[in-house]
Amino acid sequence: MVNRFQKSFSFHPSQCLWGLCIALLISFVGRTPITPHQRPPESALVCTSHGDSQELRSSWDLFQPAWKAEPLPHYHLKDLMSDPQNRIEPVMKIPKAISKRVLFWSAVYSVYSIQSKLVHDRFDPSVIYGYIDLGRAADQWSLSQSKLHRIEKQTIDGIRQRIGEAYGLFPVSITQLRERMEIRQFFAQHGKSDAQIPEMLDSIRTQSGQKENFLAALRRSQDLLPRMESIFEAGGLPKGLTRIPFVESSFHPRAHSKVGAVGIWQFMPPTARQYIHATNRRLWTDPIRQTHAAARLLRDYNRMVGDWGLAITSYHSGVGRVRRLARTHGVDQAPQLIHAPGIRENLGFAGRNFFSEVLAANFVHSYKTELFAEVIKRTLASHHAPLSCTAKDQRPWQTPES
Repeated sequence: MVNRFQKSFSFHPSQCLWGLCIALLISFVGRTPITPHQRPPESALVCTSHGDSQELRSSWDLFQPAWKAEPLPHYHLKDLMSDPQNRIEPVMKIPKAISKRVLFWSAVYSVYSIQSKLVHDRFDPSVIYGYIDLGRAADQWSLSQSKLHRIEKQTIDGIRQRIGEAYGLFPVSITQLRERMEIRQFFAQHGKSDAQIPEMLDSIRTQSGQKENFLAALRRSQDLLPRMESIFEAGGLPKGLTRIPFVESSFHPRAHSKVGAVGIWQFMPPTARQYIHATNRRLWTDPIRQTHAAARLLRDYNRMVGDWGLAITSYHSGVGRVRRLARTHGVDQAPQLIHAPGIRENLGFAGRNFFSEVLAANFVHSYKTELFAEVIKRTLASHHAPLSCTAKDQRPWQTPES
């Protein structure tokens, strides 16, 4: 789920020529691929103002590597994920096999702001290389979306180069022995062998933080969620399933996707016709009607696949596909399917992670008081517009696969 923030970028008039030269240089080197004999660009992208003078700072200065001694901000979540207060239903308990994947999404929802980008492995989100603090760049200057993308790209290039140097894949040019040892220790702690590193260099991905959006969703859901839970409990369904709209739409009633899904439950037109109303489209987005329909749909899916985790995965990826993949790989539970050999070619990034995202949303909601502390009180008591979220921001379905 990627959420973006856009501002305009401008240079001081006296710096226009210099700014143009920097922009042209960045444009050129930004397209240059990494080779074993070439150091990736770390061009200065961010300007900070000191009176009338200008100081350029490289994009790497905005990145906090996970292999350094200081722990990343989300490490404290591990203590709560064991559910010490027993607030999570047995069906929605976090399976050990995907606990690190759920930890990743819990951090996205409760720790990192929309001005932060977690840098992680696409196929194993538990491998978090660190995070980019774009807020530090925006504090002093307004940055265009293209320059934010450039910061992101050059940071990833810097990560690749450092890892490559640590494993002897690239000539040493920017790292010291100590950092190379730290990087190797980082991968060893994640159980990664030397043979896996080249492939991992090609699977680095970024994920925007969602903390503000989750807080906004908590405010939107505070009156609706108790009614939704009653509907699910009356139907004998786990109430934790009502956390799916946190992932699908951030509980935005007018949410709609580029493929036609609508409402807080993101019903596609064919499903809405079958489960809500055959012809009256105005009823398709009604939150209560959608909730009744989602309860029937998830109950049907669970009967078809025999596991709530697979039923949740089916909600995103389609029950036909999930049933076929489960049979092909000989599995009957979602964590087994997620880790099945070759599954990445048949189930995309969003499909592999949807169940973990729902479990993370349920966990964060269950421990919202501890995770958000005082801010949760201010947010739920506010009657203002959603926190820094536009209608476009509320579209996690637009998360790119790349």
